[in-house]
Amino acid sequence: MCDHIRSLIEGTGWSRSDITPIASDMSARRYARLDLDGKTAILMDSRSDIPSAKAFVRITHWLRDAGLSAPALIVDRSSTGLIILEDLGSCPVSDLMADTAQGEEVFRLCL
Repeated sequence: MCDHIRSLIEGTGWSRSDITPIASDMSARRYARLDLDGKTAILMDSRSDIPSAKAFVRITHWLRDAGLSAPALIVDRSSTGLIILEDLGSCPVSDLMADTAQGEEVFRLCL
């Protein structure tokens, strides 16, 4: 999988990254964490559902334009199903929300 991903990210500035596949959501998308000299990003591979990738980008712009939180788009090749996103970290929000002392603050920061 990593060689395949490396070929997808040629020319993005991330091709020398260490690549770690990460859990996918319930869509047909596949994800990997890219690590380049201590900087990280998330690769979203949605080549099997290009309309979904384009919708993801539209919704991201809409959320950010409305002042809401959404990961920044680092590389937008949604026309081919490839997007490189800001890495928001590896701790699931649900884990943070489970801590009632932090839950409300985490929820506020997510908006």
